[in-house]
Amino acid sequence: MSTAAIPELTAVSQALERARESQPSEWQGLQKLSRWEVYTDGSAPIKNPGGAIGFSAVFVLSKSAAWELFGGTPGRKTEPATSNNRAEIAGVLSILEVLHQLKSAGDSLPVEVEIVCDSQYVVNCAQGKWKKHKNKDLWKRFDQLMCVARAAKVRIIFRWTRAHVGTKWNERADVLAKDGAFLALGKKPESAAPEQTTSAPARPDCHYLLQLYSEMSGRNGARGIYRLSTPQRQRETILELEDVVTLDEAEYQILLEGFSDLLNTLSEANRPAEDFRVLVDSSRELMLKQVQGLYGVKSERLQPLHQRAIQAARKFAGVEWNQSKKTELKEELKSW
Repeated sequence: MSTAAIPELTAVSQALERARESQPSEWQGLQKLSRWEVYTDGSAPIKNPGGAIGFSAVFVLSKSAAWELFGGTPGRKTEPATSNNRAEIAGVLSILEVLHQLKSAGDSLPVEVEIVCDSQYVVNCAQGKWKKHKNKDLWKRFDQLMCVARAAKVRIIFRWTRAHVGTKWNERADVLAKDGAFLALGKKPESAAPEQTTSAPARPDCHYLLQLYSEMSGRNGARGIYRLSTPQRQRETILELEDVVTLDEAEYQILLEGFSDLLNTLSEANRPAEDFRVLVDSSRELMLKQVQGLYGVKSERLQPLHQRAIQAARKFAGVEWNQSKKTELKEELKSW
């Protein structure tokens, strides 16, 4: 079963080899366990789709110890383009590849493996609840490896967990997955460094990534979410907006809330906003063109929001604006 033609599968093999070499005692400890609990995650921290992706698997050995592997691939815009979903699948494949290697070597295998993942897409596809319409090359390898596990009488269980609610090993998997993406870009992983909100950029020339998503929830209301991220951490805030007529109006309000959140965070840390750059990711073309000065602002409802957004943006060293597809942002913001 050759995997060389698919970059994600090559990255999985390389990650497994690195983990075995760098953590030999943990690797030996894992093989003594009859039941495995493994947390996995995937990340596209810079741009999704088309940006560098990372994946991870954290094999729990005890309350305080784990055998960890992580890796990633550079961004790829040609089909199949890199994406957070492909990263999530790679994380699961890394676990199944471990079983495959052990079986091939004639080593002992666990009787049960519980895979804990915060991607509903991956968990539902793996359990056969959703059809695998996309990423068929990776799902093909998944099916092959699941056959290997079944033949070896290893029971595989998939369990979904909510992301970013303080679950220890899920949070660790999240950090390592982001490290995998930056490792693919040739940047030093940050997982062993003290956690800081401004230690690593959200892209090579930006320190923070602010992602926005909104939907109308009624004739005069909307619901939105923004995620504020660095490669090491992220937090999401869901907003219920009243007296909103259009999605552009909702998106402006979410943008302002995100800017306000970041400015307050920097102020509390005694860090000047003018030292930091921000990448804003939204699906609303009109708003993005207006804040860049490419379109005028004719709507009386949008004019004050536009002015406030420009004033807030000027407080940073710079703001870059990126347009993503609405469906992709909705999938990326998992708490939605």
